[in-house]
Amino acid sequence: DEEQGFDLGPGGIGGLPEFFDLYKPVIAAVNGAAVGGGFEMALGTDIIVASEDAYFSLPEMTRGFLPDGGAIQKLHHRVPYNVAMDLMLTGRRLSAQEAKHWGLVRDVVPRDRILDHARALAACIARGAPLVARALKEYMRFNACTSPEAAHKATRQAWTGRSGLVNYERMLQSDDFNEGAAAFAEKRDARFTGA
Repeated sequence: DEEQGFDLGPGGIGGLPEFFDLYKPVIAAVNGAAVGGGFEMALGTDIIVASEDAYFSLPEMTRGFLPDGGAIQKLHHRVPYNVAMDLMLTGRRLSAQEAKHWGLVRDVVPRDRILDHARALAACIARGAPLVARALKEYMRFNACTSPEAAHKATRQAWTGRSGLVNYERMLQSDDFNEGAAAFAEKRDARFTGA
């Protein structure tokens, strides 16, 4: 498109990194090489788990272009700046173990357990209130781009419906919000409905 420039399609490369209004938690289970676009797709998720032999690499610099399908926009938010620059400038392989060291990867597990591990993590998340997961993703995106002062102000404004954080405000007014407090007071498991 001459007007918009190079377009990677809906959601960006692989259909994930540019879904900015996707409020469902997304887990990447990396089982092997996450190179270039594969690494950028993983950066479009909320949590990354990897098999012991998995690795990550951004070789675009050695090919004459930038990893602009998500890495230049997000990697420095997930690992220290100097690590992000090193990975993009050199294109070197980042092992699963080193990725865990830098906080990019949550868990490193044997290859034959990676999908079961990712599913167990998803089941753990799914036990929580669905509106809270949506509100959390919305708030974390907002908070990443603002000062602590503005983040606290938005939190206070959410209680009065003036924050602009639609999912957060909806969560505060939900039946699930009240159910969580009641379950805690009654020392029982909450029964969340998503309403």
